[in-house]
Amino acid sequence: MLTFLLALISGYSTNYIEPALMAFLKPRLEPMYFDAVEYKTLTFIILLLAVAVCGFLANETTPAFLVILGGGLGLYGVRGVKSLKRFFYERDKHNDE
Repeated sequence: MLTFLLALISGYSTNYIEPALMAFLKPRLEPMYFDAVEYKTLTFIILLLAVAVCGFLANETTPAFLVILGGGLGLYGVRGVKSLKRFFYERDKHNDE
């Protein structure tokens, strides 16, 4: 459960950590070309790797599926909830007419 929560937090914090990590990694990875979107993916992978290491150090066995699910929910959960709210608002708006 701890690993799932850490994955959820790391997915949510990816958008906030990515600019700082990009500024740190961009000069060091100069010979390799990375697109701006790839830095976000790289940040997400690094954070999930840190979650896996923390889970290993805590001697907690969690399936990789739960780590990926927690990270994905953290990364896309806010946008998903907003989309669902907009979908139901538009549906109710059309039903009222």
